[in-house]
Amino acid sequence: MENKTLPRTTFRFVKTTYTGVAWARPQRNQVLQSPIQVIHNWPGGSSKNEQKVHTCLVYNDNATLSSWGYLCEDDDLLEKQKREFFKIFLDKQTLEDAHRQGIGQAPASILDAQRLVSDFLREVYSHIKSTVELHTGISHIGWQRPNDPQARTDLPSLDSCPPGLSVLERDHQ
Repeated sequence: MENKTLPRTTFRFVKTTYTGVAWARPQRNQVLQSPIQVIHNWPGGSSKNEQKVHTCLVYNDNATLSSWGYLCEDDDLLEKQKREFFKIFLDKQTLEDAHRQGIGQAPASILDAQRLVSDFLREVYSHIKSTVELHTGISHIGWQRPNDPQARTDLPSLDSCPPGLSVLERDHQ
């Protein structure tokens, strides 16, 4: 019986306005078993065929997440708060400069910026997981079994983002 596992190579390109993801499934000798797959099926972006998803969150009045990515475009913003460009505020100096300049979109603190980025990456992670499972046909193994010693719960990555993001990635390990 073939040993099916989730891909062990995932690349996330996290930028200020858009985030892109590609993945591949290596064999034991590190040669790719499948070509690099770029995710195009972002929620709310079906007509766009985009390689990246908009870095955007919309929160309800009670601070729960209403929508993310392209779904924000269709969200009714009445009594809701739209948040964009939040990843840049992981940098303390940038956040302090934004506060001095009175930029209203700036998070109140680094902790608030980390929460926004964490919420966004949680949605991206969930979408990556379901997309990879759909493409590989292995949704019944791996991430659903946390006690399985071979289950993969991390997404090794090459990030092009502020160094502060590494703090968030530790939360997912």
